[in-house]
Amino acid sequence: MEEKKKAWWSTAAEVPAILHAAAAAAAWVAASDGEAHLSEQQKFARWLIESPLELTSQTRLIDQYKSLCKRLLSDYDTTIREIKDLIRAAKSAGEVRQLILAAARALIVADERIDDREEVVLREICELIGLPRDE
Repeated sequence: MEEKKKAWWSTAAEVPAILHAAAAAAAWVAASDGEAHLSEQQKFARWLIESPLELTSQTRLIDQYKSLCKRLLSDYDTTIREIKDLIRAAKSAGEVRQLILAAARALIVADERIDDREEVVLREICELIGLPRDE
């Protein structure tokens, strides 16, 4: 009898926090240049489809992403605190941290240009989740 390999997240209850953190990280990167482009939203949607997590509501996560982008552009200080809290709330297992970082990285090149502000945000996300920038 073969033992099933346990998923790298412990329970289905952890998945929402991971996805909310990924949406928050992606929105932070996307809005870091002062705009939130449609290409970035599309890239986030593609990233969700390709993620290893089972999604019950991709639409809800895209709505969260869009809301965070919009609020970052109008009320940065309040929204950035919320984003950082969402990122910190995700379980800190290595694979979870990599997933959050992957969501952020996916958005860096979505608009076909890499902005210095995006690089700064990526470094801050790495610090929040406890990963070296080069990982």
